[in-house]
Amino acid sequence: SSGYSSQKLGVTDTGAASGNTAAVQTIGSGGNSTNRLLITGGWDLSTENQTGFTWFRQMHGTFTNRYGRGIYINQLGQYITIEKIGLLRYYTGLYFYGGVGNHNVNNVYCASCSGSGVSHYSGSSNNNFENIVSISNGENGMYFEASSNCNINNCILNANTNGILFYYVCTNNKITNVIANYNACGIKFSDCGNNINEIQDSTFNKNTFCGIYLYYYTRYVHIKNVTCNYNKYGIYLQKNSTANIIESAICSFNTTHGIFYEGSSSQNTIISATTNSNGVNGVDYSQSNNNIIISLIANSNVGNGVNLNNAHNNLIKKITANGNSKVFYVNGLNNICYKLIKGNSDVLYYTLPNSCKYPEVTLN
Repeated sequence: SSGYSSQKLGVTDTGAASGNTAAVQTIGSGGNSTNRLLITGGWDLSTENQTGFTWFRQMHGTFTNRYGRGIYINQLGQYITIEKIGLLRYYTGLYFYGGVGNHNVNNVYCASCSGSGVSHYSGSSNNNFENIVSISNGENGMYFEASSNCNINNCILNANTNGILFYYVCTNNKITNVIANYNACGIKFSDCGNNINEIQDSTFNKNTFCGIYLYYYTRYVHIKNVTCNYNKYGIYLQKNSTANIIESAICSFNTTHGIFYEGSSSQNTIISATTNSNGVNGVDYSQSNNNIIISLIANSNVGNGVNLNNAHNNLIKKITANGNSKVFYVNGLNNICYKLIKGNSDVLYYTLPNSCKYPEVTLN
């Protein structure tokens, strides 16, 4: 027994929305920097105390139809604070559109939406999201398109397709203390270009595809102090995702690779990472060149500590690799490992003479 008695959730039924894009409740005005518009729920009107949440639900005659935008903030909405609101069974729970910005969203729940729990479209910027729970949605826990200067902190984004999806020229967004588990991808950046974004102090575990996915020309993402365990891939960089930094990452117990670079993902840096006990390789470079590993621990992987497959001019400054099938598998040119600490059970393997140089090798 949990020690807690069950309690019926009091829900306001907003009726049946006509389709995915129908605005169920629209906010078409706002405040300013000194006088914000406040939208808060959970008030006990008999005592005028804020004691809980206010819940809204879309209920269509066909139960499986989850339509509408629960709360729609259009381009006229600026400087709004939203707190203690729950949104259930819409297409999108909370929807921002048209360059709106300077909002604070705190303690909001979005669940069982057929699209995204929170959607952030068309250049919405300078918004803060804190203590958001967005779970069991058909597409994304949170979606950001062409959005900048947003802070996402202390959010739980489980059991969606993507916990968070950033799409197209998103810049200077910061994700901290996020838990995104049991999705297909914990967090995905797609086509974000030469823009700086940061992920830190977050957990992306038990996702069916990957913990962190940098896809298609996504650059200058700083990944720091993250855990990406028990996924298919821990961290996956694909299709010209370059100049990204991975620092203090733990990517272990994934069914394939702890960290995977594919498709000309170059000039990326691993400052420090632990990639242990993965189903294939600790780190895998596939057709990816000019990358740097400053410090890596890659132990007890079924395959290789580091796999350099058709990969050239990569620099490894320090690696500790014990209990793998091989420390390295190298099929490329001019790769250099300056300091290697390996166990006697590991072997070095390369397909071409002088394809990998080892100025200093230490045997345990």
